Amino acid sequence: KLRKNKKDPKNLLGTGLSEINQETIDYPEMIYDGPFSDALAKKEYKALQGLKEISYKQGIDYIMKKLKDTTNVNYQGKASGDVKAYEYVATTKDGLTRYIQLSVQGGMPISISCGSVQGKVNLDEEQAKAAAREWAKKLIDQDMEGVWISVQDNTAFVNLAPVVNDVVYYPDLIKVKVSLVDGNILGWEANAYLQNHVEREITEPAISKEEAQEKVSSRLKIQNVRLALIPKEWGEEVLAYEFYATYNDNLYIVYINAESGQEENILMVINTPDRGRMLI
Repeated sequence: KLRKNKKDPKNLLGTGLSEINQETIDYPEMIYDGPFSDALAKKEYKALQGLKEISYKQGIDYIMKKLKDTTNVNYQGKASGDVKAYEYVATTKDGLTRYIQLSVQGGMPISISCGSVQGKVNLDEEQAKAAAREWAKKLIDQDMEGVWISVQDNTAFVNLAPVVNDVVYYPDLIKVKVSLVDGNILGWEANAYLQNHVEREITEPAISKEEAQEKVSSRLKIQNVRLALIPKEWGEEVLAYEFYATYNDNLYIVYINAESGQEENILMVINTPDRGRMLI
């Protein structure tokens, strides 16, 4: 993710978009891997609060039950970090090696890492998103939707977020790596979800979608709009209208605060052959 710098915004956006909300932002952040995919990490793991601790043997049982292609699991010890975790190395019937971290509290999967699978691509992007959603349901019993996908060779990288009452919860993002050969899970990163996921009460927007759209530059052609809970610095969360829009064949994502009507963020999606694109 490329951050703001001192370059002339007109060189990046053309003469039109450089005029967007000059008081608050000179030009969009440029993103490859989805909105808020690297939001500020916090140390508190809210989703684990109140959960019972598991033993490392219970962790082995969890892996064997949830990852049914596992043939062997070796416990490696406790991980050092912001949260207490058990580390395992598991092998599959196909000879793959998975490195797995489970939280001691609650036995939740923090990370899974596995090599790529060789073979013919059999899944398209919609099937890859469906496979990622199924893995989230299986591993943590959470209904989620794909909000970003990147495909490289025979592997898909999918960002998942809960969608509650048509509001996308970006703070609770989970990144899943899925094989396009067979839909198997090759990677999982759930720190943001485990740090942020709690029951929330979302208030009704103070402004309408139409009022929010008035804050978006008329040069942008709106493609889609929805409500989203987005993370800000120091753990703050705000409800915003998320506008997907185009300008000069480029995709932009504009966030307008649903309470104040102020622009919270504007992102520019970088499309390259080996990078992702927004799911609209």
